[in-house]
Amino acid sequence: MRGLVLFAVLALFQAAPVLAAEYATKEEAVAMVEKAETLLKKEGKDKALAAIQADPKQFTDRDLYITVTDEAGVRLFHGQNVKLVGKNIGDSVDVNGKEFGKEMLDIAGKSGSGWVDYMFKDPISQKVLPKTSFVKKINDVIVIAGVYKR
Repeated sequence: MRGLVLFAVLALFQAAPVLAAEYATKEEAVAMVEKAETLLKKEGKDKALAAIQADPKQFTDRDLYITVTDEAGVRLFHGQNVKLVGKNIGDSVDVNGKEFGKEMLDIAGKSGSGWVDYMFKDPISQKVLPKTSFVKKINDVIVIAGVYKR
């Protein structure tokens, strides 16, 4: 019996890192925005967007993905919902009425980067969950990547 309990405890400890890695972290969101920044600065907006659109998986990881807008907030790319491309993020309101899109544009315009908290549909669970997104203005676009608070 003791051996079985020990085996179960060890199995839980070994599974813990896998469970923790199931969802993205804030650090990974920042890193993904920085990866997009590197591409944008190296290739320029048009070539970078073409590369992102040609291979969107390079900017999608589990529940983490990027959104790219122009300075006015019009989505140029959305890693989970192509139906949002062409729509203005400034019109985005969460289920609680928070105008998170306007807040994102405000942060990008004033400080250049920062975090915004709101509610959004998680692509993995399909549930509306609390989310925090890192927003960064890069030249004449805004890149956003967020993580769900679980």
